[in-house]
Amino acid sequence: MSDSEAGRVVEECPLARRLRVRIVLRGPDFEARVGLRYRLEVAGETHRGKVDSGGLLDVLVPEKARTARLQVWEPQEGTRPLEWELELGSLMPTGMGQGARDRLDNLGFTEEKDQVRTEDALADYQVAMRLPVTAKLDPRTREHLDATYHEGTAQKPVPPWRPGVYRDLDPGERP
Repeated sequence: MSDSEAGRVVEECPLARRLRVRIVLRGPDFEARVGLRYRLEVAGETHRGKVDSGGLLDVLVPEKARTARLQVWEPQEGTRPLEWELELGSLMPTGMGQGARDRLDNLGFTEEKDQVRTEDALADYQVAMRLPVTAKLDPRTREHLDATYHEGTAQKPVPPWRPGVYRDLDPGERP
């Protein structure tokens, strides 16, 4: 360090102590929603933009932020935004029952959190994703759920996908 640098005031990097929030917006058909306008309010900051070509919203937020409010506008003029209150950094690992349950909730495989059993949500997920139906968080389902949730790379669900409405049909009965 030279003498001219001694005592110099160094500004803190504005990106220091920030975390990345990544959200992929998907429609009921599991296709990425592209180009939608959004507003994310978190820790006193407001982030605005458009969802990218993969349906991804990618924003740096303060490290200590634990909640956020997301608004997304459909392309039709005059429509009210879709709104979500988000909890940041609160998901447990997928291998733990609550972690898998939270991911199933976020992907829409439960309609009412308290009324749908985790086993039923797992079975719905397995049916929709063409996995062997065990209604258990077996290794194959856990890996598939991770890939779907984190990367969006898992197989798309069998259309029409409507969580929580599957039932066994009697022989000869048509859906």
